[in-house]
Amino acid sequence: MTPTVFRTPVASYVVTETLRESASASTYAVQRESDGAPFVLKRLAIANLQHWKQFDLFEREVAALRAIEHPFVPRWVDSHLDESAGVFVSVQTRVEGTTLRDVLRTQGGLSAADVENYLRQALGILTHLHERAPQIIHRDINPSNVMIARGQVYLIDFGAVKVGNAQSTSMTTVGTFGYMAPEQLLGRATVQSDLFGLGMTMLAMATGMEPASMPQDPSTGQVDPSSALHAPEHLERALLSLIRPGVAERPQSARQALMLLDQPQHHPMPHGPQMMGQPALPPAYQQTPYGPAPVVRYGGQPLAPFVHREVSPYKMPEALTPEDKAYLRQHRLESFSAPLAVLLHLITFGVFSIIHFGLQHDKLPQAKQDDPSAAKAIGFNFIPYFNLYWFIFQPVRLTDRLNLQDRIRDRGDGTSRSLMITLAIFGMIPYINFLIGIPLYSIGVYKLQKQINRLAQEREALPPGQPVLPPAGMRMP
Repeated sequence: MTPTVFRTPVASYVVTETLRESASASTYAVQRESDGAPFVLKRLAIANLQHWKQFDLFEREVAALRAIEHPFVPRWVDSHLDESAGVFVSVQTRVEGTTLRDVLRTQGGLSAADVENYLRQALGILTHLHERAPQIIHRDINPSNVMIARGQVYLIDFGAVKVGNAQSTSMTTVGTFGYMAPEQLLGRATVQSDLFGLGMTMLAMATGMEPASMPQDPSTGQVDPSSALHAPEHLERALLSLIRPGVAERPQSARQALMLLDQPQHHPMPHGPQMMGQPALPPAYQQTPYGPAPVVRYGGQPLAPFVHREVSPYKMPEALTPEDKAYLRQHRLESFSAPLAVLLHLITFGVFSIIHFGLQHDKLPQAKQDDPSAAKAIGFNFIPYFNLYWFIFQPVRLTDRLNLQDRIRDRGDGTSRSLMITLAIFGMIPYINFLIGIPLYSIGVYKLQKQINRLAQEREALPPGQPVLPPAGMRMP
């Protein structure tokens, strides 16, 4: 039997397995003919559509996957609308794993430890989707659309996706019954709707029961799985908060749901009317540009929670607690043209770099007690003898502080520490520094500025809030 082949202007794809098939929409496992690479191909037969909304949703999924850049979401590869044949195809990367639906069917659920692990991972993905601009709402989170591969959670099938938070004038009900939030029945999906779907999914895995089989509260008719749920108190509290019927009763963001998992019992998460608009926060938390974060006091006791007297966060960022990371993610870095920074560095024989990068120290959170202020970072470079040490220490410590920002965002260092040490040493040697030291150092200037710009642009893209970094000049005791 001749295999089915789909062709686009870019490539040809050979069907190896039919994953789902209907008259109007089908999903196939395919291989690219040129190199055998595996993908997933979705086909929409336009002539068989029952409603124009199906085409709209297919088009939205293509646009969303093209926009999303996340390692645990399928990546768009190719798409093509063949008007003459009446076929719209979309190709995306294939995740080789097991859906939670298969796990529920074969294993009857998961342990509480696995549920918490997968819940945290999924909330991390939703944080990225919901906080990007425009935000992306999945709208159909259920065990079939959560896949586990090598211990990592993947969120798949964006066929019901909503891009942006504008309310549509038409009522569109999409989702899977049992996992669909009440407001979705009215076509009003929000980020809290995704939290509801994720909460019901993880409750199904924790109890081994589909929503229809879970116990109900006879007074309200709402699902009440608490009697069938056997999990640590913090996990049970978080899961039940995600499936509350009212939008305002649930955590207002995936980031806040993560915070709830780490929250001590004596600071319960507020719910109800007080959470409308900007969510009310417990006494130990305050709003920051990165969402809720622990309150950190300055100039007195207690010390900031991220201070590790024995372990350097630059050497062991994995030792940081969630509270540490919530604080350390904050900064006041601002963008500046990297080519212009290089030009000013060369014109001023390096003086611009000393001042410009020295100022960045006051825009970053202090992770060690010897992290310099801007005044020290700049001033000691102009004091004889002291400057022999500070010519190296200042740029290397700035590199450490910027790389820590990358590491707590789960990505690699933006600038090589050894490169900055080498460049700084060349800049100190008499005669050589003017001949090759300052020109070579422009490499470091460019890389540091590009790293600063990326962090600054990420901060600017997030919702506005009040930073909790202290004013410049205030240091830890």
